[in-house]
Amino acid sequence: MSRPVFIALLLVPQGLALLILAVSALTLKGFKSRHPKISTHAHLDAFKSMVKLHMYLALASMPILWAPALLFGLGVFMDQLAFLWDIFYVILPAGVVIGFAKLLKGLELSVREIPVSDDGLRQERDRVAAVWHGQALPDW
Repeated sequence: MSRPVFIALLLVPQGLALLILAVSALTLKGFKSRHPKISTHAHLDAFKSMVKLHMYLALASMPILWAPALLFGLGVFMDQLAFLWDIFYVILPAGVVIGFAKLLKGLELSVREIPVSDDGLRQERDRVAAVWHGQALPDW
């Protein structure tokens, strides 16, 4: 493979990561605008569905985020990439992805703590939020 191919391969996963972040942001904003408060079991089911999507997107993004570093190592090993200059094709896009992810975190936290109308729904919302934050896969 040539250097331009390696550089393209370094950038494609970062673009996919940004696409995943965009989908995440749109679903979070959409949920929050449609459900300013969880007041029914239907709202809670919609919350669970949205959380499940986010958990699977996060899981899918793990290999996508590691791919540029692995491809960079392969490119350096094959003498197609220069370590000192081409590392910026990994670092700069990763910085952009991290920056957007940090911006998204506040929205995620606000959805995680969305108001609930009664204690039964609050306990289930808290359980779902704990799974979202602490486990790899949903358990519902």
